[in-house]
This record gives sequence, structure tokens and C-alpha cells, in this order.
Amino acid sequence: QAPQPEYYDLISDPAELNNLFESRKDAGGLRAELTSRLAGWPDAFEVAGIQKELAQEEMERLAALGYVTGQTAQPPGTRDPKAMMPIWHRINDAGRLSTRGEHDEAIAAIREVLRL
Repeated sequence: QAPQPEYYDLISDPAELNNLFESRKDAGGLRAELTSRLAGWPDAFEVAGIQKELAQEEMERLAALGYVTGQTAQPPGTRDPKAMMPIWHRINDAGRLSTRGEHDEAIAAIREVLRL
């Protein structure tokens, strides 16, 4: 579940550019109904008949490969990942600038990110 509720008209807005959650009176009710219905569904492990419990050694091997991390839920008050995309793009810009030898510009870009 995203930190910021989202509701899009995928027919008229397939790129999901216009979040209708605040403007649609029925969005909150639809969200509650969907959450309730999904709560009753079996998870993917149950459907596939896969055992959820893994041995400690298996967990360590998966963690070493980057598939398992310590925390899965976002703590309350964290920023929506989509809202952080401009920062991500600016960090990538800084990397490209540095690769091209434009170090002063790269440093300026990182300083800009640190102010955000």
C-alpha cells in the first residue's frame, strides 16, 4: 500500500498522471472495500502450495544475494517513493556529470539534493 492514496482513471489517464483520490467522493469507500476483499484472499504462497518458512541458512543465502532485507514495512511518516523521484533523477544527473569529468557541476547537484 502506497503512503499516499491513489486512484486513477486508467481509460482516460493510462500514464497515471492525475490522481483522483481527493476529488472522487467514492474513492475512500472503494479503497476500504478493496482492502476488505483482498484481506480474504489467500496469499501467493498458499495458492502455489509453497511453504513460507525458510531455514536460517536459506534466509542468509537469500539475504547475501539481496533478496531478503531486515525491514519490509515502511515506518509511519516516510515519504512516498514517487515523490522522491526528482531527487533520484538529480542524484543520477550528478553521477553522469562526474563520469564526464564535470566534477564541480556534480558536487553542485549533490548539494542541491542535500538541501531537499
